[in-house]
Amino acid sequence: MVQLKSVNIFRALILLFVGIEVVFMIALSRLNLSIIWFVTLLSASGIGFGTVVVVALARILGVRLRHPD
Repeated sequence: MVQLKSVNIFRALILLFVGIEVVFMIALSRLNLSIIWFVTLLSASGIGFGTVVVVALARILGVRLRHPD
């Protein structure tokens, strides 16, 4: 039961990171800035790094992100 709650929390965190990244990219694409590609790449790499850290932390704690079939 505790593992199932942990899995849901980690999935929610990953979805949150991806959602923020998508919203940020859409907001930046609406603006006509010369540094748009730099900022977009920076935000994508930063949030991607955050997702990797969350997944690595889940693995360290022994939480499986996928349900066993």
